[in-house]
Amino acid sequence: MPSQIKKPSTDRSIILLIVVSLLLISACSDHKGVDGVIYGGSIYTATDLKGVEAVAFDEGKIVYVGNKKHALSLTGGNTQHIDINGGMLMPGLIDAHVHPLLYALFSSYPSLESAKTVDELIDLMKEYSKDAPESEWVIGFGFPMGMFSDELPTKEMLDKHFPDRPVALISHHMHNWWVNSAALDAAEITAETPDPKGGFIHRVSGSQEPSGFLEDKASYGLFIKDKSLMPAYSKMYAQFNAIFDEMASLGYVGYMDAGVEQLDVAIAYAIMDKLGLIKLKGSLAMIVFPDMELDRIKEIARIRSWLESDSLKMDVAKFWIDGNIDTRHAYMKEQYLDSDTRGHAYFSTEVMTEFIKEAEAYDLNTHIHVLGDAALSETLDAFSEVAKTQTLTKRHYFTHLQIAEKSDVERLAEMGLGINISPSWGTRDFPAIDCNSLCKPQYSWLAEGY
Repeated sequence: MPSQIKKPSTDRSIILLIVVSLLLISACSDHKGVDGVIYGGSIYTATDLKGVEAVAFDEGKIVYVGNKKHALSLTGGNTQHIDINGGMLMPGLIDAHVHPLLYALFSSYPSLESAKTVDELIDLMKEYSKDAPESEWVIGFGFPMGMFSDELPTKEMLDKHFPDRPVALISHHMHNWWVNSAALDAAEITAETPDPKGGFIHRVSGSQEPSGFLEDKASYGLFIKDKSLMPAYSKMYAQFNAIFDEMASLGYVGYMDAGVEQLDVAIAYAIMDKLGLIKLKGSLAMIVFPDMELDRIKEIARIRSWLESDSLKMDVAKFWIDGNIDTRHAYMKEQYLDSDTRGHAYFSTEVMTEFIKEAEAYDLNTHIHVLGDAALSETLDAFSEVAKTQTLTKRHYFTHLQIAEKSDVERLAEMGLGINISPSWGTRDFPAIDCNSLCKPQYSWLAEGY
């Protein structure tokens, strides 16, 4: 009797079909190749000094860096070939200390950056006053503090040109406002008005009378008190978009906004990120002002849990430890030569110790503004105190460090803390030379080999 031919089981047929399908898919995938290759110019990687001819990328990631021949072997029928024709390819730029929102706000006002003298500043403000309704403040933005090399400007300098309507000039680094008497009256700032925590109302020598110069929280507080000082939201939004468009065009791929205080601002960022209106990956450093309690850290962590995404991080707490050198409020180890002060710390070592512990507990990094050598040294003391009882696990960075002693920079390195400098910050401030016996030109520690 002839042997019976067995039919393949249904299970085996299905398995065979799956294997064939996978092989076909693999073959198609191999034929497709990587999404793109870039070649034909100088390719800078920051690690390879020479020999890099091409870059291959696939599914949003760089998958190969090396010679052109191998890069081309990864291509397929759908691969995009990009010849940069003798140009340069480099990693995207990340600005780890920038203020897009504040710049959008302040650059919505008429610019003062072209002025080289006080007279030119006054002339610009007179021109701007013609376009501003009589009922509104006249506000200009961007005057360099270095213009006032001997002493800070006063309200009287503005009063003789603007006796009746409120006038304010905002400094290039956004920390200071120079105002006239009418502006002080409108803001209800008098000799009895105390300095806010985290800011200064500068006074006429020998009295409590406001001089017409407001620093840090004293100036920001004007917006909080009087929303009419804000430029039109439509103009701010246009400026905001223009800033990010320009950054993208210059090769930036990431940023950290180094100062966001209010929840509504964080929400605005989150919405724009969700809608794809910001093409860069970002991070927000949420401000902790000196008048805020430890609960502010818990609040930042809560905001982070609500709004953070893969492309927008909110894991940084920002602290201002001291004021500016140009106003003699950067906190120094010795007195300034031209005054009886060595500046002022907004946060004590003891208070910062508790904030650092709380930031670590809530999984937050810190970004710490220090300008003077004492501000750096005493904040390092706070980190040392924390390190006695626990391991520092987060990324903690000091920013600016205009004046620093070698021993403190070495301490900083030993503790594994970071430095985020922005030398352009100080280029138009008062020179730091001769501010006291310890002072050297700003950022001189960079040239001293440590």
